[in-house]
Amino acid sequence: MKKVIIGFGLTLSLLLMVTIGLASGSQLDRSFGIRAESKYSFFSIPNLTTDQSSQIRPLRQALLREIEPLQRELVIKHQELNTLESTPDVDQTAVMAKQKEIWQIQSKLRQKIVSFTDEAMKLLTPEQRAELPDFSSGIVGERGFNPIMSKMWGLGTKN
Repeated sequence: MKKVIIGFGLTLSLLLMVTIGLASGSQLDRSFGIRAESKYSFFSIPNLTTDQSSQIRPLRQALLREIEPLQRELVIKHQELNTLESTPDVDQTAVMAKQKEIWQIQSKLRQKIVSFTDEAMKLLTPEQRAELPDFSSGIVGERGFNPIMSKMWGLGTKN
């Protein structure tokens, strides 16, 4: 009976999360500033020249190609962690080892994105850099861990 109740509760909470996600629409940008239409993108600069845009676009394409395998690996590792944690009498050392693998992948992703951002920033004038939105990651451990969520929770926004 407990399994049925837990299963029903998990299904209901998943349905609620999906509904909220769909209801928020375009506010959630999974690319975190990489897509051209994002508010947190270099392409959101109004006076970006065509030359600059043509130089940034290949950098962006290369970044997306580089991070796609890491993103897939991250999803797989999260699924493995969830499976591991849902087993009875789970070994905490195995859970921590899996969590460390996830952190390593996340670190690689951040390094690639920071590298792209540095390269793209070199192509901008100081005036254009001043027009960029705040790319800061928010407060560690608090709501607002990325620019999109910071805006949604009202943290670190320039209004």
